[in-house]
Amino acid sequence: TPTSACLPPMAAPNPLSTALAAAAAAVEADLPRTIHVVGRPSSRENSDICGEYTYVGYHGDRPGYQRIGTNTVIRFLPQLNRWIIDRQGFRDSTVCVAYADDAAGMPHPGHAELVWHVWEPSARQHLRDPDVAALDAMAVVSFVGRANTKSCRTAVGEYDLAGVHHGRPLYRQQGGEHEIKYLATEGRWLLSAIGCVGNQCFAFADGQAVAHPGSADLVWNFFEQHTNSFQTDPAVKSLPCPMIIHVIGRNPKSENAQINGSYRAIGAIDGRPVFLQPGTQKLIRFSAKSNRWLIQCEGPTEPSLLSKAYHWLFAGGCVPEDRCNAFAEDCAAPHPGFCDMQWQVWEDSRGVHGFDPSVRCTVAPLAVQVLGREPGRENGEIGGDYVLCGTHCGRPAYSKPGTTLAIRYWAPMSRWVIDVHGLRNSDCCCAFVDDLGGVSEDPTLLRPWHVYASSRGCHVPDPGMVVVVPESAPRTLVAEGSSVAAANSNLGIASMKRGGNSAFLSSSPEPPTKRRHFAPYGA
Repeated sequence: TPTSACLPPMAAPNPLSTALAAAAAAVEADLPRTIHVVGRPSSRENSDICGEYTYVGYHGDRPGYQRIGTNTVIRFLPQLNRWIIDRQGFRDSTVCVAYADDAAGMPHPGHAELVWHVWEPSARQHLRDPDVAALDAMAVVSFVGRANTKSCRTAVGEYDLAGVHHGRPLYRQQGGEHEIKYLATEGRWLLSAIGCVGNQCFAFADGQAVAHPGSADLVWNFFEQHTNSFQTDPAVKSLPCPMIIHVIGRNPKSENAQINGSYRAIGAIDGRPVFLQPGTQKLIRFSAKSNRWLIQCEGPTEPSLLSKAYHWLFAGGCVPEDRCNAFAEDCAAPHPGFCDMQWQVWEDSRGVHGFDPSVRCTVAPLAVQVLGREPGRENGEIGGDYVLCGTHCGRPAYSKPGTTLAIRYWAPMSRWVIDVHGLRNSDCCCAFVDDLGGVSEDPTLLRPWHVYASSRGCHVPDPGMVVVVPESAPRTLVAEGSSVAAANSNLGIASMKRGGNSAFLSSSPEPPTKRRHFAPYGA
């Protein structure tokens, strides 16, 4: 039987503001919400500096950024006029793991022009690493809208930030053969095969003034073999968001429970991504008129909502009205998949939208796996697979099938915990990990985990324990009763229980057969 105890006090009060407040402050100060450090391979010393850093406020007269789940920060050192990466957090010290001189007085560290020097233990000094860069760019860009009947349709998908090319972010397709990069000599963004040189590409978009390709304003031109020329495809967008987001937490017995489910990016309205739940009439979109993100579940049957959505997006038709089943005030987020957004859901009985603290829109994985805790050790039972089961304290919650074990967020102490007694409001748990800054959407990026040891009467760090996303994890969650859910059921896809509400899980479909047509601009 797993053993547990109450959480110990934090080593120091958490000085950081909430993610939502920090994001709002970043916008007000005209600063990026996040900075990404890239370019240091895992085979080299100090590769752990790479990752996402979130704005947490000012340190002195410059903004400070902290890497999710760690004490590592990027801060400015005024006495040496340098930006530094420091594993010991915000302090007055010249000791650091990496630095970049800032003679130009950059307002924040997310500039590819900064040249970083990283500590090399073998040389006992900081050495320049031209591959390392701190970038004001999204971690993921989604490429959407290319029809299956057209060439280069396999370019549709998610692209991960992978480095720098010609001073701007470089993105590579997840599980694919494409990359999106900037060509400075032409002032254009290219969609090309990985490793292509020069201006050889499948498609391009003029974008000298665009800092990264996650912009709905880019107009993409594809090489068409039948005309031997590049043709504009207005349906295609490169968006600053993941391909799939999930709405979770609405009680299945409540009004508008149909907002639950997974939504897929299809285009843009008002310069922000639009998401459609496949097989349904449900949209999530941004309204510039009300400055809100909206969930709209009702749409006409003929023409289909998908057709009408594409008409809005690509044919210059009227933007749909702002009547909605749920909305969240915009917090300057590039997409709605952030747990800090608070959703107001329509209630017929009251005739108003009411705040539902359980409803969240997230990009968190639908399943996680606890690894590294040996079964024979105390609390070895906490290992194994967990599936998304709803929300708790404003974050996704996971349960281990066939047990009462759950992974939940404990907001009062900004910690993720594993609890043998499931989803409850308690600081007692088998294991916990600190979420410094309280910005993690899920527990997979955080370490170290502390596991309760009865022999010592406290939680003890277990450096071998991690929470990861298993390769077999599903990507989409569709509310039961929809046509897609019925189709998945017929295909024998397993279902899982979410707080009494059945929901089907399905993996993304396989991409169509690959056909590659590309050419230089002059072709």
